[in-house]
Amino acid sequence: MPVEVTAVLTKRCAVYHSGETVECTISLHNSSDPSNGPVETLAWCSAQILCQEILNSRKVNKIKSSESLSQSDIASHGTSFLPSRGECGSTVYSSKPVILGCDVQLLPGQTKILLYEDNLPLEDVYNVVMDNEKVCRVSLKKKSFRLGEDIPVTLNFEECDVACYEVVE
Repeated sequence: MPVEVTAVLTKRCAVYHSGETVECTISLHNSSDPSNGPVETLAWCSAQILCQEILNSRKVNKIKSSESLSQSDIASHGTSFLPSRGECGSTVYSSKPVILGCDVQLLPGQTKILLYEDNLPLEDVYNVVMDNEKVCRVSLKKKSFRLGEDIPVTLNFEECDVACYEVVE
């Protein structure tokens, strides 16, 4: 199927904060020859946000602040979570998939542009994970903090995979 799909984030940065809107422009292009290529039909197009925490000490220690990434580093290491390469991590947030279009027909050489937009939640709920097993959920009660200030949190140990014990001295 000669359909090229390209996705570009409107905000060109590596970090999004809770409450921010993520915007993505998705281009669908039928790369068939415009003079005699077939009409391509996509049953559906969908998008979703997937935020992952990746823990890999080799990657963290690999680049010093004075160094930069080469094109081969970017091509071989990318931004995807790759457990097959020994990366440890977990999904921090996953939005519901959004259907952007159904029965999308592309004439040869035609390009259609779709816009995906979603907000990252302000829930301030985080999963504490150890060795891919859930330890607890931490809920923050405030949105901002001052240096040295106590941080009130709620720890929820229900639905956890790791047994937690209280040490009393």
